Amino acid sequence: TGFVDRLAKLLMKSGSGAAASLVGTEFAQLMDADDRFRFRNFISEAQVTCETSGSAGLQSPAKSLFVNFRDSAGIPFRVELFHVCIPQLASQQVHLIGICEGESRQPPEARDDLPPLPLPP
Repeated sequence: TGFVDRLAKLLMKSGSGAAASLVGTEFAQLMDADDRFRFRNFISEAQVTCETSGSAGLQSPAKSLFVNFRDSAGIPFRVELFHVCIPQLASQQVHLIGICEGESRQPPEARDDLPPLPLPP
């Protein structure tokens, strides 16, 4: 429940049932409607990459996507999502998503559709 508690705080949900109210909520539903489509495409593309690289025993570097979430008052705020797909046994995949609040790291000319820079070995 640690992740759900932190997510509730990020969304400024308060009260004893704040975290519980998020359980079972589709992650994309926390985003603006315009960003849901982009997010689902982002994950779909990552899944294909994971299946391809996983069969070769490789792991792709994390990619990021900027989206707008809405807090409990409906006020939008920008976050950067970091995603990595980790191949598991029996052709299963684990999707790990990190959330970084704020848009100060994205220069105005940055684009979400550019390929990620390779990480040094």
